[in-house]
Amino acid sequence: MRILFIYPNMYSPIAHSPALQAISAVLKSEGHKVGVIHINNENGVVDNDAVILQDIKEFNPDIIGFTCTSFEFTRSNQIAGYLKSHGIKVPIILGGVHATIAPHEFNGSNFDAFVVGDGEIVFSEMAKGLLEAKGIIHGKPVEDINTLPMTDWDLLDMATIIGTKNGWLNLPLSRGCPYKCTFCGVPRIHEAKNYYIVRRKNVDKIVEELKYLVSKFPVKVFNFDDDLFTLNFKWLMDFTSAYKKEIYDVYGIQYCIESRLDTLVDVTAKALADSGCREIQFGLETGSQKLLDFVKKQLNYDKIVKGFGLCRKYGIRSYAYIIFGIPGEDESTLNDTISLIAKVRPTLLRPTFLIPVKGTDLFDYCQKNGLFNGKEANVWNFEPVLNLPTISNDTLMRYWMIFPWYLNAEMGIKEYEDEIKKYEGYSYNQLCNAEAFNMILDKDIELSEKYTSMGIEHYRYHQENRVKEKRNISFNRYQLVSFDAEENTQENAQLVDAKIIA
Repeated sequence: MRILFIYPNMYSPIAHSPALQAISAVLKSEGHKVGVIHINNENGVVDNDAVILQDIKEFNPDIIGFTCTSFEFTRSNQIAGYLKSHGIKVPIILGGVHATIAPHEFNGSNFDAFVVGDGEIVFSEMAKGLLEAKGIIHGKPVEDINTLPMTDWDLLDMATIIGTKNGWLNLPLSRGCPYKCTFCGVPRIHEAKNYYIVRRKNVDKIVEELKYLVSKFPVKVFNFDDDLFTLNFKWLMDFTSAYKKEIYDVYGIQYCIESRLDTLVDVTAKALADSGCREIQFGLETGSQKLLDFVKKQLNYDKIVKGFGLCRKYGIRSYAYIIFGIPGEDESTLNDTISLIAKVRPTLLRPTFLIPVKGTDLFDYCQKNGLFNGKEANVWNFEPVLNLPTISNDTLMRYWMIFPWYLNAEMGIKEYEDEIKKYEGYSYNQLCNAEAFNMILDKDIELSEKYTSMGIEHYRYHQENRVKEKRNISFNRYQLVSFDAEENTQENAQLVDAKIIA
């Protein structure tokens, strides 16, 4: 069989798709021919119906499979409709996150089937003629992901993808998350698959694949995309030991992980640091306990302080993701967030506005309560898509635009308070204006240079925003300028023990 995948990667910088590459590896191991149309205007196939159609005709597939999140669904559905109206008769199937969390949208779509859950077994059976590509198909879970062949690293142009990311390579080592945060699609994914078990690759299998990748591509940093890298204590200790011996000590390649603040303990933090972990990315979301409870984050103040304190203690960069505009947000909850961040001081911050994703409990809540303001919701939005009764979008935008200044004022640098007052009367439209953004950045650079020269720890806009030729309001990130790795560490390190989840 000839199977062609379509990867709609048009709304973000070029990336790869571990899901498609995993399915491709299975299909190729069974003797099938696999191709891909990687839609990306800058580094892939241009997002043009006629171009896509021509590529499909040249490949002449027996099956076409799309993968997409909810953000790409509308465009993917349009492409599928165009293909059918222009003579493509083979089954066109949608898999991935959107099909899994929103299977009710199959009816009325242009797809012949939605695949809900894992796709490896489903595509294998369809390619063998054992399963009809029709309707809503519930994929059989791969209970032991170690039985899968190595990811197909030849499916996509990985050299270009890694090159655009300065040598960073993203890859998952596990599947699954047992938590049920209401803003996340993962709970619905697991509900659809009828399991919540976290499945991990064996450490030996991981090391073998990492060595292969180092030999094949110019990798500088591995970025492991697992939701809960530090959840399993024994696996983590085995991994850090093997990574240090086989990768870090041999090639000097560091790695980054994603995890929860309450799954990090002293012994694992030390093992991560010793084995080359340079950064841990945490979903902090908010400093308000009320809002954390609302989204069922299962985090509290002590756990948050402990996690960031351990990163500081062992010299691991911490990256905190913040969500502005959770229902119930007001200036008091924003000030809770500012107060907490000023205390724990993550190395990097990425605040975004809440974008409720279809298929999540939070999306249902916002829809039921009429909170959507009609603006298009996609992953690269830099403006609120909700109207909250508790806070205006003018105020939300102001906090988001000059967030590092609020932090610095909380950290005791009075000059930032004076700068904040200058923007208190600005409207939403004024703040979104490029002229205002450039004024803020120029002042931020000026103040940062001043306090850097004085050796005073503070937050500033990340370097990506500071270059005039590349300024982009949608990529707001903030970086802590620190001068003493041990500064403010002792208080955060003297914390209660956390339960190790085995």
